[in-house]
Formats: sequence, structure tokens, C-alpha cells
Amino acid sequence: MPRTRNPLDGRTAVVTGAARGLGAAMARELSSRGMKVALLGREERTLRQVRDELPGEGGCWEVDVTDDEGLAETGADIRARLGPPSVVVANAGVAEGGPFAGSDPAVWRRVIEVNLIGSAATARTFIGDLTATGGCFLQVASLASIGSAPMMSAYCASKAGVESFAHSLRAEMAHRHVAVCIAYINWTDTDMIRGVDEHAVLRELRGHMPPPARKVYPAEHVARRLVDAVERRRPSVYVPGWLRATQLVRGAMPPVVTALSRRELPRLAAAEPFEATGLLGAGVSRTRPPPGAAGPPDRRAPPPPLALLAPQRRGWTPRLNDVTCVRATLWPDLSGITLPGTAQRTVITRDGSCRWRRPPSHRGAVRSCVDPFSCPPPWPCSPPPSPPAAPAPAAAPPPAPRR
Repeated sequence: MPRTRNPLDGRTAVVTGAARGLGAAMARELSSRGMKVALLGREERTLRQVRDELPGEGGCWEVDVTDDEGLAETGADIRARLGPPSVVVANAGVAEGGPFAGSDPAVWRRVIEVNLIGSAATARTFIGDLTATGGCFLQVASLASIGSAPMMSAYCASKAGVESFAHSLRAEMAHRHVAVCIAYINWTDTDMIRGVDEHAVLRELRGHMPPPARKVYPAEHVARRLVDAVERRRPSVYVPGWLRATQLVRGAMPPVVTALSRRELPRLAAAEPFEATGLLGAGVSRTRPPPGAAGPPDRRAPPPPLALLAPQRRGWTPRLNDVTCVRATLWPDLSGITLPGTAQRTVITRDGSCRWRRPPSHRGAVRSCVDPFSCPPPWPCSPPPSPPAAPAPAAAPPPAPRR
């Protein structure tokens, strides 16, 4: 039986957020199927590295998806160099977790702008090309598009918005033979969720999901599934596949989530107060800090405190400055240690002074103090100096000789 020609071979694809994570994996997968790939993102150096890894022809453009003029110029350059796009992947996205009441308005707004407005601006820039080529627009959504979660208001609002936007665009462009595909994905191994357990908000969100929903999928696996859907011009794709079943019960999810949150959030907040995660994604990772942020800690300079933990004390309400600063030495892997349990083994004082104790299950010395800034250098913290020896009593004068 003769082999059917790949419908993507020789065509042009545009991928936003292509510097890393799912966007980079999508670019490699599209290129492996014969497409010329235009990489769009905010990090030119990383985009060039992804471009050099592509098995086929490609190019990279540094542009902000919320910049309409910049996207228009980039689109014109892509048409001149690679031809009119037949596939456009709206993948660029960021997230922020934490209580809405205490959220940073600029960060909250940025999540909406990148995820929702950026997707619409991308579609507006290339919709004419997709009409001319009978192409496909792939909108990367999320499980958050189906069911919202507490402490993720900006992300859930933006993903619900892109789902509605894609549904509207599909109906509008159906008679023009432009396919619009919505990708519903769950936890994917990208910078946005890498180190999720470092934030109490995301750690508890994931921990309260059913066991199948906690699994993190490799970006390459998700990219293959999404490109298969583009190739077949499917209206939707779910990774993992069981997410499709959530569409049947999405109407019942809000009251269930509300009831669970009413019961669990007070208990979790009492154990560890929720704090904003800041902007997640957009190249923000543990190995590469965002522009203007401090680099990774090393032994040449004291880093910030390892953890700020509220002391566990019955009948005591933590205040803003009543936190515990924990620093340690000789611990091979701090990421695998449950710090609240460690803090309970330390001696906590309310006057800002520090005392020392050696935990029974770990090597090294731990110092705890109420004021986090009272843990001075050097780093790593050296054991407390031994108290000075008491001066030896003066020798008694020899007795006077008898006469």
C-alpha cells in the first residue's frame, strides 16, 4: 500500500513561547514532520539554541505576544523568509498562584495579557495566512479551562477565556475551512510547574487532586499528541486522554471544589500561610533567574534564608515577623527534607536570639531564630563557637616560712 504523504511536509508553522518547555518540544516535533518552523519568544539566545536543534529549516524572532505592532512586523518577516504559515500554535503562557486578595495587580494583569490577549493577538496576526492556506490554529488550553481551582484566579480566568475565544473563532472561521483545535493538557514538565513543591499553593493544589491527575507528563509526549491532532485537524485534544471525561461533569465541578475549599483552606492556611508565587513561566526557573533577579546562591555570598516557617505552637497565632529562619550545613539534598518537621526539632526563641541543636536524623547543625535577618553570614552557617573557658583561679601564694 503506498504511503500517504504527510500533510504538514513543506508547510510553515509558527510556535509562540518556543524558547523552552512545550513550545520547544512542539517546534522539534513539527520540524521532524517536514515543516519550516518560526520560533517566537522573549529569549533570543535560547530561541537560537532551539532553532539549531531543529532537524529542518527554521528561524527565530524575539517578540512579545502582547505587542501588536511587533507581531505584525514579525509576521511580515516570516512570510518573506519561510512563506505563509499553515499552522499557528498559541502556546505562550505564564501563571501565578496565591490568594487573590493579596495578589500583585501588575502580575495578575500580566497573566491575563500573555495567556488570553497574547493568544488573540497571535491569531489576529496570522488569520489571513491560515485562511489562504486552509490551515490550523492550535490553542493550548488547560484543565483549568474546564474546572477552576482556588488560589489560581488569574491563570484559571485566562485559560477559561482562551477556550471561549477558540470556540468563537472556530465557528467564525468554519466556512473559510480554517481548523481551530483546543489542547486540554494537565501537568506538563515545563518551567511553569518545575519546582511546584517549592510553593505551598501549588503543592497543596496538586496534592488534593485525584492520583491520576497528579502525574507530570514529559513535554515531548504532549507535543507528539498535539501535533497528531493538528495533522488530523481535530477540534480538540486531551492529554492525558481521560481528561475528556471531565467535560461530562464540568457543571458539577464548581460546587465540589467550593465545598472542598471551604473545609481544607482554613486548615492548610493555619499550618502554613499561603503566599503569592510570583510569575511562573516566561523563562523563570530555578536554574535561570528572571532579569534583574539574584543569581543562584553559592558559597562565596550568603543566600537568603532557606525557609521561613511559622513555629508550631498550640494556642499561638503567628504574626508577620514571628517566623523561623532555618539554615543548615552538611545536608546533601535540602530539596528532599520536610522543613516544617525540621523546624519542630529546633529551639525557637522569641527574643531574636539563636540556639543550636543537632537533628537526630540529619547531619549538621541547625540554627533557628525568630527574626529571619538575624541569621548572619558566613554561609554555610558554622557551628556555634564554644563558650570561652573560664579563667583558671589564681594560684594561692605559698605559705610564709615559720620562724
